[in-house]
Amino acid sequence: MSHRPNLVRGLLIGATAGIAATLVMDQFQKFADAGQKAVEKQKKLAEGESEWAIAHEHRWRNCLRHTSLPGCG
Repeated sequence: MSHRPNLVRGLLIGATAGIAATLVMDQFQKFADAGQKAVEKQKKLAEGESEWAIAHEHRWRNCLRHTSLPGCG
């Protein structure tokens, strides 16, 4: 018996695998980013920076880039 490749089946399997890989990579990136932020926070705390300053740092960085944001004017 010879086995003929099925184009539609191959495309469906490839698309499914691509979607699954995308979902896995997105989750990995979220965990990696969270881990990096935690390490940076610990480093800043060890350097004596306050938790309040660390928590609000992201907002102030955004204000420097986008002065039209509420509270940045």
